[in-house]
Amino acid sequence: MSWNYRVCKRLIEGESYFTIHECYYLGKNSKVVTAWTVDACGPWGDTLKGLKNDLEYMRQALNLPVVDLDRLDKRLKKKNKSETDGGEM
Repeated sequence: MSWNYRVCKRLIEGESYFTIHECYYLGKNSKVVTAWTVDACGPWGDTLKGLKNDLEYMRQALNLPVVDLDRLDKRLKKKNKSETDGGEM
């Protein structure tokens, strides 16, 4: 499983909010997000250099497509329902 930082969007009371989360993929070359951190991430490091590196990874996330977490929630719920219903749709 691989991961990276991604800008994620949620719709809350009709307003779009953007945060940075760790997003996880099944394989190294996969582009399909399969899991993400519940809470948004803040930069951190155990050294100043580590903090700078983490901020750079987050900055790179700004150049990737935004992940719509509400849409992902719906897709995963539909997939899970299909699996619990024996695969019938």
